[in-house]
Amino acid sequence: MKHLSGTIVRKSNLGARQIFVTASTEIRDRQNDIMSMSGCDLTFYKSNPVVLANHDPLAPIGNAAPFIVNGKLQATITFAPEGASKTADEYCALAKAGVISAISIGFEPTDWELLSGGGCRYTSWTLLEISLVAVPANPEATIVQRSYRPAARANRFADISRLSEIGKQYERDEARSIATAPTSADYVHLMREKMEREQLAAHAATRESDPFVLRQKRVCEIEALRRE
Repeated sequence: MKHLSGTIVRKSNLGARQIFVTASTEIRDRQNDIMSMSGCDLTFYKSNPVVLANHDPLAPIGNAAPFIVNGKLQATITFAPEGASKTADEYCALAKAGVISAISIGFEPTDWELLSGGGCRYTSWTLLEISLVAVPANPEATIVQRSYRPAARANRFADISRLSEIGKQYERDEARSIATAPTSADYVHLMREKMEREQLAAHAATRESDPFVLRQKRVCEIEALRRE
């Protein structure tokens, strides 16, 4: 499977957990390759329209509805429902905040031709997956829209605030665990007390089994009986 990158775009009717992207175009990318949009087969992808985090097959974060228009592969990406995936929540917040703006595709080439100067023109290929990435191979493969409506903007900042609060809570929990953890002096004191208790118990057990102690105890019992 090969990878190629694209961009995140603008569109007016997006939901709070949606972005509109250009996933690929026909320009020559940083790997000197060109994707022919007329040769793109979307059939397989539409049967499993997965969106991944950085091409990681173990990190699905949403689905996409792709289409080709004017020599561009574009798609509306819908992130998984809030709370369904921590990774999806993080990537949604990062995309909405503009921290991540790059898109990349995974594809399987079926026909191509070599280009002068290196690289290939892929004249027939199958789209396998779409990913959000930090750096695209195709500079035009980016987020085109992040739904900058008032409500979506509020949700975007709410997502950022939530991520910030998660980080702060983690720091507070760490500080609390350090503050309540026993010190080395506490540990030494506890171990000393334990050893003293064990020594006293061993001494008591030894006295109970000492013949002299047992004889003295028996004499005391006989004297008590005589006095009665």
